[in-house]
Amino acid sequence: PALPATGKARVEARHSAARQAHLSWSSTVLSAIMEVENALVDYRASTEALAAAGRATGLYSEALSLRRRLVEAGEATVSDLIDAEQELSDAEDMRAQMRFQQARAFVDLNVRLGSGSRVGKDGDPMPGGAVSSARIDPEPQIQARPVNGG
Repeated sequence: PALPATGKARVEARHSAARQAHLSWSSTVLSAIMEVENALVDYRASTEALAAAGRATGLYSEALSLRRRLVEAGEATVSDLIDAEQELSDAEDMRAQMRFQQARAFVDLNVRLGSGSRVGKDGDPMPGGAVSSARIDPEPQIQARPVNGG
């Protein structure tokens, strides 16, 4: 048989439930922070990769110009020129892929930050969205309430 709970036991049970809720909240917040940090790392990496692909494209473009001059001077073949054009095309393709990855990383970062979580009927973001209006109390206060019969 279950024993009747005393007032003190009910208060302890409520404090325990409040502690569990706080731990759950803390875990959720820490997970969200980790997701944002990971998305930021991905975005930075994609930005660096895009910059490197841009530099490579520039170098291949310069190599193509030099190869053209060599062909015009009779010191290289048309096949060499075609190879240089293919290398430039491959570099431009890689740069486009890196631009796409950067765009995806940017969108993912903004999703993790909560952008677009409040959208109006016409699709425009509403002022005071989730990120701008969020207020987090780092130390939630637990207030004891009187318990009937306790």
